[in-house]
Amino acid sequence: MKRNLDLLRKILLHLENDVEYGSSINSGKLYKYFKDYKESEFLYQVFLLMDSGLIVAIDKSGLNYKLFFIKEITSKGHDFIDSFREQDTWSQTKEKAKKIGSFTLDILMEIGKEYIKQKISDK
Repeated sequence: MKRNLDLLRKILLHLENDVEYGSSINSGKLYKYFKDYKESEFLYQVFLLMDSGLIVAIDKSGLNYKLFFIKEITSKGHDFIDSFREQDTWSQTKEKAKKIGSFTLDILMEIGKEYIKQKISDK
């Protein structure tokens, strides 16, 4: 499986807009909004969001199925959303990261922060 950065971003943006604090949503219900993707790819991205500390989720997977209960977006997850909410910032950051070659999620976030700082200083 590969990390799909666009899908990670879409999931976070959806969670921010449609899940209230104190409630949770299971990955099966959430997947209904992402039917353009294979379910296994979607579930892997949810796992990566949880593993990287962008969301708090409980893994209730069984032997032959995957199921996560997503409880909340973490502060780091909100930083990601705030950094990449605008499509232009997201696109420009991904382009810069691709020029580097390989990169981590943390490096991507740093590139995004630098891009935003540059936009602020240009105004």
